[in-house]
This record gives sequence, structure tokens and C-alpha cells, in this order.
Amino acid sequence: MPGLPPQLTGVPPQGSSTLSQASGNPGETANAQAILRQAVHLMQQALPMLQPGKMLDAVLDATKKISGVVSESEASPGMDQTALQGIAQQQKQMQPYVAMMRGQGMQGAQNG
Repeated sequence: MPGLPPQLTGVPPQGSSTLSQASGNPGETANAQAILRQAVHLMQQALPMLQPGKMLDAVLDATKKISGVVSESEASPGMDQTALQGIAQQQKQMQPYVAMMRGQGMQGAQNG
């Protein structure tokens, strides 16, 4: 509809893009690939624990798709170790929030 702002039409202005451009930083790309390799490894570890169904199918699909674009041959032990340390640090930082959320969930179950 001509004359309506993009916020109402959902169509970006001509010549613009809804996607941000990649920075082209090779270090960020390598770090992202290392994190994705770790994600694939974690999903592969979870596979035997999942029951047949939608979740198993989704994890298998995601593992296959990500493995197809993140090459093990490009893996750098240093980058993979750094990515793993970053994941561990994020989990450690999230522990208080997870504990709080679990506590709130338990309180809701007791009050309900």
C-alpha cells in the first residue's frame, strides 16, 4: 500500500534490507564455527537419551544441517577450547537465574 510506513506494511523501504550485513571479521567467524562444532557435539551426546518423537527428529535434523556447514577439517583445537570455555562460563553465570526460576516453578506447583 503506497504511503503507509514500513512498520504498518511489514515491507522494508525499497533499497533497504531486513538482514544486517556480516562484518567479515575472520576471528568472529572462526569463533562462531567453533561454538557450532561444540553445539553439534553436545547434541550428538544427547541423542541416545532422547525418546523417539518430535524432539529426537528435530535434534537429528539440526545436527545434520549444522554438521553440513561447519567443517571438522577447519577445526582449531585452540578455538574449540576457547568456545567450550565460553560456553562453560555462560552456564556458570546463568546458574543463579536457573536456580531462581526452578525455585519459582516449585513454589507455583506447591501453591497450585
